[in-house]
Amino acid sequence: ACTANLLLMCCFCLGTVIQLCDDDAQCTRLVGIHSSRGASEFVIALTASMLAVSLLVILLRTVTAVSAPTIRLASTGRPPVLELPLTCHFHAFISHTWGTGQDQTHTIVRQLQLLLPGVRIWLD
Repeated sequence: ACTANLLLMCCFCLGTVIQLCDDDAQCTRLVGIHSSRGASEFVIALTASMLAVSLLVILLRTVTAVSAPTIRLASTGRPPVLELPLTCHFHAFISHTWGTGQDQTHTIVRQLQLLLPGVRIWLD
C-alpha cells in the first residue's frame, strides 16, 4: 500500500512537471530543467525506475511467500490434505479465557494459518 501511494504521488508530481514545462523559460524558472525535452526525459527515467522498483517489490514478496515454512507430512514430504467432511465446517476449535487469553490464542491461530494454508479454525 505504501509503494502504491508513493507511485501515485510521484505520477502526480511528474504530471505537474510536464504541465509546467510547456515553456522552456518557465520550466527553467520553476523546475530547474532547461528544456521541455529534458523534463520529458526526466519523467521517463523516473517512470522506468518506479516500474523497476515495483517489480522488485513484487518479486521479493513472491519469493518470501514461496519460501514461507509450512507443515509437511514426514512420510511423504507433502502438505496434509485439509478436506473436511460435509458435516464439519472447521478443522479445529480453540477457546481461551476471556479475561487474559485472547492475545495468545489469536497468535496461535495466525501461526497455524501460516503453517497450514487453507486450515479453518473456530476461535472462541
